[in-house]
Amino acid sequence: MRLRRTLLLISLLAGSTVLGWAADITGRWDADYRTFDGGVGRNSFVFRQDGEQLTGTITDSLGDVPIQEGKVSGDVVSFAAVRTIGRRQVKLTYTGSISGNEIKFRVVFEGATRPMQMVATREQ
Repeated sequence: MRLRRTLLLISLLAGSTVLGWAADITGRWDADYRTFDGGVGRNSFVFRQDGEQLTGTITDSLGDVPIQEGKVSGDVVSFAAVRTIGRRQVKLTYTGSISGNEIKFRVVFEGATRPMQMVATREQ
């Protein structure tokens, strides 16, 4: 009976450790992408991660914007940014899948009909 309880406790602790695991993406990441009109752009991300909380900046040809609502859970990262395009502010929502030194992002522009795809790689 005591052995059973000990094994159960070890299993619960191991399971909670696995569930709490999150990839550490702290650092600089770069992504080239195609714009909706066929052009080419580049984003640079500087991520600062503290547990599941994510902060940092996104830099592109228009300048820097802070990351908002950032979260890393397991191998999934999500955050938002507000970018001024022309005379209006547009919210961009990023959702990505982390695999080693690569993040595959799906970027949704507020008001756009289709998302944009990009792959970011960690700067070595």
